[in-house]
Amino acid sequence: MGCASNGGGSRGPASQQALSALSSALIAQSASSKFFKTSSSSTGQQISGLFQCREDLSSSDCAACVQHLLPMWSSLCGSSVAARIQLTGCYALYQVSGFPQASGTQMLFKTCGSGSAGSGFEQKREIILLTLIY
Repeated sequence: MGCASNGGGSRGPASQQALSALSSALIAQSASSKFFKTSSSSTGQQISGLFQCREDLSSSDCAACVQHLLPMWSSLCGSSVAARIQLTGCYALYQVSGFPQASGTQMLFKTCGSGSAGSGFEQKREIILLTLIY
């Protein structure tokens, strides 16, 4: 998950009206597509966003994931100029036009969830790495 404040740029935070319109457009497409990118404009402010679901998700699971994820933008990031959140099955981001884009691989804020691979993972990993080395 990542949220970005203005950082001294000339653009203000995302307006709730533009963010709501963007979210509605993304949710509407999530039932029929696993990727969609669009933009929305409100009071002269343009905001762009996208979602992407894992290829192995059904259309209904993709839609459910996107519907669960998008409200997190506001609840976790408020009206930040940019946000991106990744769940197990889907990923979504938005940014106010003119905001400098961060690297897609950069950790912006925090990782939510346990991230644990289960018991014995470290031992199995070490065995595999040792067999690759020797």
